Amino acid sequence: MKEVEYPAMTVKQLADRWGVSCKTVREWLKPFEMEIGPRVGNIYSPHQVKIILSKLE
Repeated sequence: MKEVEYPAMTVKQLADRWGVSCKTVREWLKPFEMEIGPRVGNIYSPHQVKIILSKLE
């Protein structure tokens, strides 16, 4: 079974995925900030996106 590959994503891309605002996504992510870790520039790494999606979907 092949493991799913996740793309690097911005907050805007995550917001578009769920049809909400960037502010809403940032609020949703607050409880998980320590687990997710800091963004590099404006982008969450593929590993961070995997964590985010596992928490929010």
